[in-house]
Amino acid sequence: MSLNPPEPGPRHADLLRVAEALRNEKALFALLVTGLLAGGLIWLGNSLGGSSSFMAVTLYAVVFLLIFPVGGACAGLLLMDQARGRETRALGKAVLDGIPTALRHIGVVLAGLAVTAVFFLFLYLLLFVCRVPFLGPALYAVLFPILAIAAGLLFFGFTAACAMAGPATWNGATAGETLSILARLAARRGPDLLTLLLALALLLFLIETALSGIVALGYLAVAGASSSVLSIPILPGIVSGVALGAGNEYAMAFAFGSMLALVLVSVAVTALAMMGLSLIYLRLAADPAPAQAREGVPDAPSHVFPEKKEPTIQPAETRIAAPPPPAAAAPGTADDAPDILAARPAEARPEAAACPHCQAAILPGDRFCGECGGKIQG
Repeated sequence: MSLNPPEPGPRHADLLRVAEALRNEKALFALLVTGLLAGGLIWLGNSLGGSSSFMAVTLYAVVFLLIFPVGGACAGLLLMDQARGRETRALGKAVLDGIPTALRHIGVVLAGLAVTAVFFLFLYLLLFVCRVPFLGPALYAVLFPILAIAAGLLFFGFTAACAMAGPATWNGATAGETLSILARLAARRGPDLLTLLLALALLLFLIETALSGIVALGYLAVAGASSSVLSIPILPGIVSGVALGAGNEYAMAFAFGSMLALVLVSVAVTALAMMGLSLIYLRLAADPAPAQAREGVPDAPSHVFPEKKEPTIQPAETRIAAPPPPAAAAPGTADDAPDILAARPAEARPEAAACPHCQAAILPGDRFCGECGGKIQG
């Protein structure tokens, strides 16, 4: 998959465009299937032998290492297409493209974990150095604020890197290119990235609160009506969930419906978050990534790879006709004499003569003057 260069501009700076994610049916469907499949596998693992059994651990590993990454990458690719203003790819192609995309994302996350492990190794070495007598407390007093700030920046950097690694890989970057893009963003656009991420977090909080409030009002209304009509113990059903299914089929249906309502809200908020991260990435990563220096991109925008414009041939009926050549002057007319003289080379022009009656200019061979009409002696 070729790396698609970002398209910067005010269109990508508008975080209010996150609401467009709710119109991407393919991405919402991919997230819904991912959530239901992951929830079903987790429930199956708990039912087969508890959370500590081998089967449960295996299913958990499948969920967190395969289902979530591939499903998230599939939805991310579809949302990135929408954020770039392009037609979204087919759902089957998004699933196939999501597998290598998920692997690249996992590789970037593992690289971040490796950097975090190296930092903490260095931190423990410095703390052991601070155990030396006499100088240890003074050294610790100096190192503590420095290490505390560094650890805070590391945690924020790791979180921001994981957030931006998704859009970078959805945009076609490899793991190495993603790390290069993240380093460039941290060095050049760190404050902008922090501001936009905080703005996105605040916007998502407000949207999630509104959606949860709307769903909660409807949930309580329907649950109260269901309790009186179907005799469902609502409060125990909310607390114990599926456990009531053994004695009451309606209680199981109520628990499943409650879980589905929660999943729907989570899918909507997740789609909004992924769309917002895509917009932030397209806004900040304006420079073409290293891959573009090595290979051309067929679908690159014109500001990165200008297209060669072929000369257009104007249709015959719209061409401007060339002016016709001037008509040949009739011999013997005085009006055409200046044109004839101007058309001749200077060295070939005859010397002008004068009319003996009015002194007007005449040409050799003229028998009558063009001004007075007098006869010229020949």
